[in-house]
Amino acid sequence: MAQAAIDAYPEEACGILIGRDSGGVRTVERVVVTGNLADRNRGRRYEIDPQRVFESQRQAREEGLVVIGFFHSHPDGTTTPSARDAEAAWVDRSYPIVGVAGGSDGVRVTGFRSWRLVQAGQAMVEERFV
Repeated sequence: MAQAAIDAYPEEACGILIGRDSGGVRTVERVVVTGNLADRNRGRRYEIDPQRVFESQRQAREEGLVVIGFFHSHPDGTTTPSARDAEAAWVDRSYPIVGVAGGSDGVRVTGFRSWRLVQAGQAMVEERFV
């Protein structure tokens, strides 16, 4: 996720998290980095191809895994979800956000936090990510 965020800078990186969810403990087995299909303002918006999500769900199911969430980056921003992030979130999925910033020394990761929407219409809550 960090490398995808660095590589995509100054645009937002994004992707799909495949893994296991056992008793509320999520384990990421694979990260599927996808292209950002947002039609404008890719430095502040991301869109994952719905076909890639569908294919990832199918492949995960065949492997006994699930889509546990989606990641994206915030170039030159915080690791807190935006209002748009929260509106687009699926209930009970993990949403790691990688903060990245560019400078004279190149692009670097500035932070990493993960969020979850527990119930539609409520604020996202931070979740522990190790």
